[in-house]
Amino acid sequence: MGYTPLDPTQKEIRLLHLASALNHDDPLVCSFSLASFEKDVDYEALSYAWGDVTPVMPVSLEGKEVLITKNLHSALCHLRYRDQQRILWTDALCINQTDLRERTHQVSLMSSIYSRAKLVLVWLGEAWEGCELVMEMLKQLGRNESLHVFKSLNPGFSIHGMDLRSAELRDHLYRFFSSPWWNRLCECPDSVSRLCSSLCSWPEGMLPLTLVAFDTQQDVTSTNHQPLLGTVQEHALANDVVFQYGQHTLDVELAISARTNFFTHVVVTAAHSPSLTNGVALLREEEKHGYQKTGECLNALWFLHVVQAHMKLRSIIYWISLFASREVTDPRDKVYGLLGLAVEVFYAAALGSIKRNKNLDVLSYLVGERSHQLPSFVPDWAHQPDFKEYRLRVNFLDAFSAATDTIATVKEVATRKLAVRGILVDTILENPFPDETWEEKFKKCQLLFYKGNSPKVIYRHTGEPREIAWWITVCGGMNLHPDRDEVTFSRMMCLKDLDKFREFESRLKTPTLDRNHLAPKAYYVKQIFPNATYGRSLIFTERGYIVGFGPEPISSMDRLMIFSLDIGLAPAQCQKGDLVAVLAGGKVPYILRPKASPSISPGEDGNLGRCYTILGDAYIHSIIDGEALKEVEQRGGEMEEIILV
Repeated sequence: MGYTPLDPTQKEIRLLHLASALNHDDPLVCSFSLASFEKDVDYEALSYAWGDVTPVMPVSLEGKEVLITKNLHSALCHLRYRDQQRILWTDALCINQTDLRERTHQVSLMSSIYSRAKLVLVWLGEAWEGCELVMEMLKQLGRNESLHVFKSLNPGFSIHGMDLRSAELRDHLYRFFSSPWWNRLCECPDSVSRLCSSLCSWPEGMLPLTLVAFDTQQDVTSTNHQPLLGTVQEHALANDVVFQYGQHTLDVELAISARTNFFTHVVVTAAHSPSLTNGVALLREEEKHGYQKTGECLNALWFLHVVQAHMKLRSIIYWISLFASREVTDPRDKVYGLLGLAVEVFYAAALGSIKRNKNLDVLSYLVGERSHQLPSFVPDWAHQPDFKEYRLRVNFLDAFSAATDTIATVKEVATRKLAVRGILVDTILENPFPDETWEEKFKKCQLLFYKGNSPKVIYRHTGEPREIAWWITVCGGMNLHPDRDEVTFSRMMCLKDLDKFREFESRLKTPTLDRNHLAPKAYYVKQIFPNATYGRSLIFTERGYIVGFGPEPISSMDRLMIFSLDIGLAPAQCQKGDLVAVLAGGKVPYILRPKASPSISPGEDGNLGRCYTILGDAYIHSIIDGEALKEVEQRGGEMEEIILV
């Protein structure tokens, strides 16, 4: 089929005119028109998961038969009106896939295409028995914020006599959110690598919304390889969004409101319950009937809402990590990782972030296993752990100032070697504790920290009671507050109410089956603690700092030594000889490991410089607000060059 060429100087796009049909089985008939963003354009944009990309279903397009994918064919059949045509934009047909120049130009217009559409239609798939019940449930919860999730409470929602105690209704809900659309990032080869490549050239603080990549190793005439915006970006750009299963539709704003109201009644209402017993009973009822999984399903809506609200506020590195954690199933991702083709892309993204922002926030994404082909200061997004496991502490970086108001000034001194400035604060004495569950880490570390001392004894490093220093540290300095609609975050300082922490502690000593049955206030401590400790461990330092977590007291440590120890969190792989450092532009301390690097050429002064690998960031209570750097400056010292390899 021949396409009429687009005029790139006029910001032109093609629009698909979908002919009306009285019957669902009527043949699909379509035609094109050209439109320019220099004028007003009236159309709807289609968002869908491609599924099998093999074109097998026929459509009459401009009088000629064209084959399209099964999922697109199904969507178009259901979207037809009975009495009038419908004007749509869909990437697979409205872009000439055989014209590389046109594809490239249309990619540059993607943000306009989705933001200028009067509506974005999200096709979730064919209707199935129960999908209409889920939509009705979400509509009820979204329209009425006073509805409880229990029909036994007044007022409570009910769908055909069912509430969320019903296994049938919950199963329908789980299926609703199992559509491939919810997990899709970009259905294109080497998506994580290409994602980074696309992002690293964009201005920091602006989420690029045209994350479309083309596989240049494939035949450009192939219609199987189509440009595609990720579902997140499509939603973030839209003025209005409607979900559709078969002929059943749901406005996204109602769905998001349903998630908020669900959260309010299951968690926040319990936290503000006049009777703590009633609050605990409500939370136990929630877990008994599987509402934790229900909440996880509904959080898919929250995810889209947050991206839309914060897409201009978060760093590019944040979005890379967030999207890399989403489902990307193309096996060529692994091939690219094995061949090392992603190394340069990831390196450019990390270095670009440091230079643009003049900070070292990217080093806080060094979590989980990484490829040995990457420099230690570059996150491995191809093997990104689930970002939600440590996202909370990344969100809190701006609350800390370990390097005061210094900015990151870096230079490449050799291939994949980076010179930064900083100070070495301490040396790791040993890391004696193996990996354990976070509950076990908590109990054993507390045993060590309190051994022989009252929790009320002053913590010499900060002048506050040891119990307060302990809780602030194990929560990574983070605090959560239940509000009416959402949970808000703040820096944890000057604690006055320790009841929720003590409740959390007491529940850890109960039988395993009861550990999750926490009082409402303690519930929020449970949310913070795993995030603050994910991938971290307890270590001792030569100057007497404790960094992280661990079980039994060290027999060689004198009780007075333990009494004077500092406390904090650091990467679990720390070992004897590793160093605690404060680096210019870093908001938190970092853990470094000395490494010889003879490949670096001597500088003008003949000094090779000191080389280190970086293990990750740390939370050390007594130096998190710049105390170490201020002490050095007061003694007349200054930062020195440190080379990261």
